[in-house]
Amino acid sequence: MSAKATPRPGARGRPLSESRNSGRRKAIITSPLPIEAHAPHGEKGDFIKVTATLSPEVYRLLAGEMVRRKLAKEPNAQLSAILREAVVQHLRPRG
Repeated sequence: MSAKATPRPGARGRPLSESRNSGRRKAIITSPLPIEAHAPHGEKGDFIKVTATLSPEVYRLLAGEMVRRKLAKEPNAQLSAILREAVVQHLRPRG
């Protein structure tokens, strides 16, 4: 059987809770310093490029924020900059 033909967890009557990865703990990454969403211009070499699929409604929200920032002549009006800020804001350690 090829790697693509490998059954998914839960296949063959095996409950999802008994899948191969169920015993592993997910690593929680915490940073003692505030996370900077934006690197200085030209210094994004350590960044990791990702692809995200968004619903039309979420994309409209982002597009609206991009337009608002551009009209207000605010910095970081690019879609990726807004997404980085949102992720840092939403997932930052609390407490």
